[in-house]
Amino acid sequence: MPIALNLNNQLSFAGYKVINYRILNGSQVPNFSAAMISYAVSQALGIWSAWSPLIFRRMYDLTQGDIAIDFYPDERGGPLGTAAISIDTTEPFFLNKYKEPISLPYGPFDLIAAIAHEIGHRICYVNRHSPVGGLMYYTQGERVVNRNLNQVEIDEIQNKYGRLLIQPIFMNLNRAVLLNYTGNVNFQKSASMLTVQGDENTSLAIQLSIANIIGKKINAIKIKVKCYSKYAIVNKVMLYDGTRVMANQILSFSSEKSKPAEFVIAIGLPKKPLALENLTVKIEFLFLNVINATYGMDRNRIDISEIKIETVPKDWQVAKLLMI
Repeated sequence: MPIALNLNNQLSFAGYKVINYRILNGSQVPNFSAAMISYAVSQALGIWSAWSPLIFRRMYDLTQGDIAIDFYPDERGGPLGTAAISIDTTEPFFLNKYKEPISLPYGPFDLIAAIAHEIGHRICYVNRHSPVGGLMYYTQGERVVNRNLNQVEIDEIQNKYGRLLIQPIFMNLNRAVLLNYTGNVNFQKSASMLTVQGDENTSLAIQLSIANIIGKKINAIKIKVKCYSKYAIVNKVMLYDGTRVMANQILSFSSEKSKPAEFVIAIGLPKKPLALENLTVKIEFLFLNVINATYGMDRNRIDISEIKIETVPKDWQVAKLLMI
């Protein structure tokens, strides 16, 4: 088992820790199928596994598993969930903020963030919240998307479980191809940057493939993004191993304001699977703002400066992590 020590922050690279989980009543969530709930739980777990040596495995025997993620009806207006982990299905939730036309006087709330928040209480933030905002803040705003960890939360999970020994493989941005689009859009590429733009209510999707990855253990995809406004959205990322779907993640990420913001999208694969074939990444973008003399196409613009596949060692020791 390879062990290395990071002398800058005294965090050890450690072996993998496995947590088995089960989903209860996933078919009972209003407006969502059991398959959609399964994807939402996987994405929520991936938020934590992207930055840690945790491996999450689903148990289909409902009498087994270290943690149960339960969906049940409770009193509206209370907590969205509990650290048990239970999600209150009387609350209105969304998965895809921009493709679910929900008009309600109250809510809806980000279902993936709610699940990830309660998972965080169970595995890291036991009986406490983050004092500095982020996913583990004590409250969640209506129609707010929060599907990334901030640096304080990354430090917390790594302080508890250790760090990963990352071996990144960078995708060649100049090989991106335009898959499909609607309306007036612009797609430019070079070895160092992808730029996509679109008129009001347009969309486009791009695809990149990578071949030198067969047999490697995949931890995450991480994408460096600059969104120029809240109207330019990285809406969805899918990762394929050949024709097999490895990740299907709804993001709905933008700057969340009327000025540019730069951030890293971390898409964790909870099981850290082996790549059996060539990998393909597909990214879907949406553009919502009106383009006129005052607001040009730059407001509906997204730049991607890096896409990397994080691979991790195959020969690390795998330890069963006992949950209380």
